[in-house]
Amino acid sequence: MRVYLPTAAIGSGHMLATLGGAGEIMSIFYPHIDFAQNVNEALPFIYVGEPHDGRLIWTYDHDFASTQSYLPDTNILRTELRCSEPELQVTLTDFVPAATSDGADTALVRIATIQNLAAAEFTGAFGHYFDFRLGEVIGKQAVRYERKSARFLQYFRDIAVVVGGTEPDAIRCGKAGDEDRTAKLDIADGDLNGQVEDIGAVDFAQLFRLQLAPGETRHIAVIISFGPDLYAAEAALERLQQAGPQQLQAATSDY
Repeated sequence: MRVYLPTAAIGSGHMLATLGGAGEIMSIFYPHIDFAQNVNEALPFIYVGEPHDGRLIWTYDHDFASTQSYLPDTNILRTELRCSEPELQVTLTDFVPAATSDGADTALVRIATIQNLAAAEFTGAFGHYFDFRLGEVIGKQAVRYERKSARFLQYFRDIAVVVGGTEPDAIRCGKAGDEDRTAKLDIADGDLNGQVEDIGAVDFAQLFRLQLAPGETRHIAVIISFGPDLYAAEAALERLQQAGPQQLQAATSDY
């Protein structure tokens, strides 16, 4: 039996998240810090090469060497992942901004920084896969992607999650565990088919295309906002996106 052990935790009075040593988001407890555990899998990855002509590397694969630490005197976690082939560094900065007293603006913010360390141009993508089980329930859920606002929305009863931030270049909503419909298997060729909704045991994924010159860096924000309904979760996401990830990180450092 596989055992998955988290190596770090971040949170607030309304959310607790645990993460693995390669930046895997292993759990998000909401609306309380002991219930519900809403994550089955939430995994970052790199795709190397052009779509349909490259290879997928999960950050937990042996291709990456990782180090992890909190920024001094903060609850901000930094995971540094170094790949030798291709020569690439992925830095994941994760934190939970201070929420209001009623729990509004409860979210996990991830800033992914990808730097090309090689002497040649890097072509590929950074991506994220999500398999939420809101309320610790398998199935009975719905997910959709809104192209106009560039966000995923998933909900089950009184728990809603909205994922936004940097607009992705390719997306897929699917059905977790179904070989023909899961977004996880669709990632393998470095492309996604663009399906915008699904129901049941749902999952979804997003890709951000990378074309990095030697030494070039790109920053990508992923904001995972929770609320008691989609209206509240969307409103929180909009406020957080308006503030911007760098300002949110600075405010969290001072909290």
